[in-house]
Amino acid sequence: MTKKIASISISGEITLNMHSLNNEGGEGNQIMTRQLTIVDKDGQEHTVNGISGDMFKHIHAGHLVNYSKEKEIELCEGCRVFNPNRIGIDSSFISILKGIDANEFEEEDKVKYAELLVIVENEGTEKSELTKAKSEKRAIEKKYIALKISDKDDLKTYEDIELKLDGELKSLKRNDPQYNDKTEEKKKLTKLKKEIEKKYSLEFTDQEKLEKLIQMCAVDDIHGVLVTAEKNNLPRKSVIEFGWLIGIPEKNNTETYIHTKVVPNSSGVKGSSSNEGQNIFHRPANHGAYAFVCNIDTYRIGFNDIDRNYSIEDPKRTARYKAILQSLLSSFLNPRGAMTSSQKPHITDFKGVVTYSEKLIPAPTISPINPDYEKEIETITANLNLIEKDSITSKSFNGLGELSGIIKDLIVEEPYKLN
Repeated sequence: MTKKIASISISGEITLNMHSLNNEGGEGNQIMTRQLTIVDKDGQEHTVNGISGDMFKHIHAGHLVNYSKEKEIELCEGCRVFNPNRIGIDSSFISILKGIDANEFEEEDKVKYAELLVIVENEGTEKSELTKAKSEKRAIEKKYIALKISDKDDLKTYEDIELKLDGELKSLKRNDPQYNDKTEEKKKLTKLKKEIEKKYSLEFTDQEKLEKLIQMCAVDDIHGVLVTAEKNNLPRKSVIEFGWLIGIPEKNNTETYIHTKVVPNSSGVKGSSSNEGQNIFHRPANHGAYAFVCNIDTYRIGFNDIDRNYSIEDPKRTARYKAILQSLLSSFLNPRGAMTSSQKPHITDFKGVVTYSEKLIPAPTISPINPDYEKEIETITANLNLIEKDSITSKSFNGLGELSGIIKDLIVEEPYKLN
């Protein structure tokens, strides 16, 4: 019988050698290593190496994009090319933020609109062609806006406002003698436009925008995003969370190595260019055992936090669930980050505990900074199962081989679904 997995947590001690995943920049010709100050269970401070959770999140996202492409899972334009702005540059989603959903168009207009979006978004488009494409694009948008605004006077007012906002009031400059007056006029017209949009439900609600976001992109659904395009403030909380990789006290260190560039003349004399001649710099290589914590709230895959409903069907949720776990395993097998072209981390060991929940009780995690973390997790699991029978499962692993086996077993299950 297929299990319904609500959340998954991994707590482990991962040993990395000769890596530079925790660089924080350079000073002169010295690359600096990120150092953290932590407090252990006894209240003692320690300064240790640390790798930002952003690094592993970035690694996981990279594998997730590739997996989603291969399995034809939904991706927005930004995530497809690994653009950090993600759905914020997706032309179709930008249109939705403006109240335009091309999926509601007739087929002929839908095809034409998609072609025009490509021209408008292309930075190499000539000015005359760009102007024409924008005009045709706006004509299609106005056609469907007109269908929603039943009152002719309101429609005329709306079109006049748009014409003015997109024309003389679009780029106000402070040296304009009428700057203050025009700014005030722009505020009034924008307010009136919003009133008409609200009256005829032209603008999508935040709930509808978030629904479209979840439907359009698995990466933005899983990794979260803050949409600020078109003056929005629309957050999507991440389904997967990574903590910092924190060096376990007395089990980590950094060494520095000198690097030089191979040149015909190594006398140290600089050439005419800043990048010519012998360049000497110092690069750190880190080693140690790091505390790793990760949590996945699988029940939230496809879940719209505003209307508390799922925005995608169960088969798509299951496909994204499998994508998360496959990409997580790939992140351990092939971590791609800072300086991995020449300092690929030597992962010599990874041991710890995987917990998963079949109810809404969170799968427990304790940081391996605490040397008794495995025993703590075991005790918590036993107590939670007394509170809610058979809710939590805990599995220890000693090495990536055993961890891959646990993930293999989990990947055939399904994500939990709220009633």
